[in-house]
Amino acid sequence: VGMDYGYRGERGEGVREVTAKIIDQVKYVVTYACTVGALALVAEGKLVGYIHHMARRFDLAAGALLISEAGGKLSDIHGGLINWQETVPVHCLATNGRVHRQLIKVLR
Repeated sequence: VGMDYGYRGERGEGVREVTAKIIDQVKYVVTYACTVGALALVAEGKLVGYIHHMARRFDLAAGALLISEAGGKLSDIHGGLINWQETVPVHCLATNGRVHRQLIKVLR
């Protein structure tokens, strides 16, 4: 599972919180500094999931299309639909589709 690169403050706290929840549930946790690159890896099947805290919609748009076309899923970290009209950052989860529900349960 991949995650966005850690930051200080609220974003860093979110990354640490998620890492603590999933660390024993996955084989590897890898960090990425490029959202669309990580989403492309999920779409390609080289990464089963990607979690991003405080992502902006414009960072997700191209990757969301790739995920959708590849049969994967993109949602907020609670499993809800992403509201593309909002301007506030979203905590999101992208997966190959097969592990989406499992990761949502772990993230709760």
